[in-house]
Amino acid sequence: MEQTLFRLPYTGMQGSISNSIQICFPGKDRCAHTLYPDLMPTYQDYQRYNFDVQTEILYLLDKIKSAPHSHTNPAEKYQK
Repeated sequence: MEQTLFRLPYTGMQGSISNSIQICFPGKDRCAHTLYPDLMPTYQDYQRYNFDVQTEILYLLDKIKSAPHSHTNPAEKYQK
């Protein structure tokens, strides 16, 4: 990707600005305007959470809690 690098004259902070645009979906694709997660609560899930405005987050947190954890913390290998 093309980018323009810069350095702020007074602070010396550095950064970059992208010079390109990325289009992932055709304009009429439903995902072009709204990101749809892999796991979406059903109507019954909304009922279970009493139609709370945070249902999506509560639903995903419960999914994470109930998932079997087969991974390890990658930072642990550096904490010796």
